[in-house]
Amino acid sequence: MIAETKMYTVGEFDDITDSDIGETAFKQLRALILNDGEMGESANIDELITDASVCMKLFARNGRETIRVKNYVGIISLPCGLTIEVLPKIPFGDNVVARKLVLEMLRACGNIPYKHFQNADLRTERFTLFEIFIRMFIDEVTALYKRGLASGYVYTESNERFIKGKLIVNENIKFNAVHGERFYVGYDEFALNRAENRLIRSALLYLRDISAFDENRRELRRLCLMFDGIDASDNIDRDFARCSSDRNIKRYAVALKLCRVFLRKKSFTLYSGQNSAASLLFPMETLYERYIAIEMAKNLPSGWRLSAQYGKVKLFDGDRFPMRPDIVVFAGDKKIVIDTKWKKLNDDKSQNFGISQADMYQMYAYHTRIDDVKKVVLLYPRHDKSISIPPYTVKEKDITIEIKFIDLCEYLRAAHDERSEIMHGVCE
Repeated sequence: MIAETKMYTVGEFDDITDSDIGETAFKQLRALILNDGEMGESANIDELITDASVCMKLFARNGRETIRVKNYVGIISLPCGLTIEVLPKIPFGDNVVARKLVLEMLRACGNIPYKHFQNADLRTERFTLFEIFIRMFIDEVTALYKRGLASGYVYTESNERFIKGKLIVNENIKFNAVHGERFYVGYDEFALNRAENRLIRSALLYLRDISAFDENRRELRRLCLMFDGIDASDNIDRDFARCSSDRNIKRYAVALKLCRVFLRKKSFTLYSGQNSAASLLFPMETLYERYIAIEMAKNLPSGWRLSAQYGKVKLFDGDRFPMRPDIVVFAGDKKIVIDTKWKKLNDDKSQNFGISQADMYQMYAYHTRIDDVKKVVLLYPRHDKSISIPPYTVKEKDITIEIKFIDLCEYLRAAHDERSEIMHGVCE
C-alpha cells in the first residue's frame, strides 16, 4: 500500500523554506523549478495550466534559499510523498472556502469539467484540490463504464494459423521461415482496445499509484480491473490525435479532457525516475478575469449585453497598439469598461492605495479611445471591508474611473438573485 501522502498548504505569494517542508522535499521542489524550461514564459495561458517553473521563483533571503509562490493556485506532488497545495489569498475564509472558490472558478470557466458540481459532495474539508480532481475523474469513468465502453476497429498484426486480413510478406518471411503452418497477417479487429480507452486506462494506472487517499485508490484499483483487457497507451500524443470526433464518442469528452490534464506533458508536468514530480497550477489573474466575465454575463439586467476582451479599438490611428479591456458592458447606447485586477489594495492614501500607476494610465486610455464610454471601473477582490476609495475624475474631460470591489466569499455563498444584485452593483 502506498504510504499516506503528507499535505502542506500555502497561499499565493507565500514563501517556502526547508524548515517548512523538510530538506528532502525542498530539494525536490527546487529541482522541479530549475529543471523544467520546456514551457517557460511562453506557456499557453489559454489552457490555464502551467508548469511549476513559471509559477514559483527561487531566491536567497538572509543567505538562505527560499521559494516564493507567485499568483498561481493548485497542487504540486513531490516524489517524497509531500503534496503542496497552493490556495488563493482570500479574506474572511478558511482553506475549505478557498478550495470551493477555485473549484467554482474552474467549473464556470470550463477548464476542469464535471457534470454534477456539488461542493458538499466534493468534501473540500478532507480532500486536496488534486484529490478532488481525481474524484471527478473516477465518477466520470464509472458512469462511462456503466453505459458501456465504445468498441472500434483496431488494426492488429499477429502470427496466426490461418490467413485473415492481409499477409505481411516481409514479416511472414522473418517469423515463419521454418513455420509454414503459420501466417503473419494484419487485420482490423472490432475491440475495446481503441485510443480513447487506452488513454483512460493510462490515466487510471497513473492516478492509482500517486493518489494519497484510500477511498480514491480503492476506486481506482476497481476501475483498473474493469479496464484490464485494454492496453495502456504507449504514445500519449499519438492516441490523443487518434481520438474520434464521432458523435457516438461525445460521451467520452469529459473523461478525455481530464485525461489531458493528467497525462499531457504540456499541461501536466511529469518527470521520470527518482525525481518524479507533478504539478497542476492555474494563474489566478486569468481565472479571476474569466470568472467575473462569465458570471457578469449571466447576471446582467435585461437588455444589457457584455463583450469579453473587447478588441475594436486601437491606442493610435491605424492597426498598431490594440487595446483589449477585459470586459465591456453595453447598457443602452453607453458602454461601461471593466478591468479586473487580482491584487490586494490597502488603505494608504499616500501610496494611492496600492493602485498601479500603469493601470490608471490604461484606464484613462480606455476612457479617451473607446466611444460612448459612460465610466471605467477597476474591479478588485475585496480583502478589507474598511477600505473605500472615491472615484478618480478629470473634470474638464468628463472622465471618471471608479475603484470597486467584489467579495468573492460572499458571492460564493449568494443565491442566484443575490448574485445578480452584486454584479449589477459593479456596473451601475
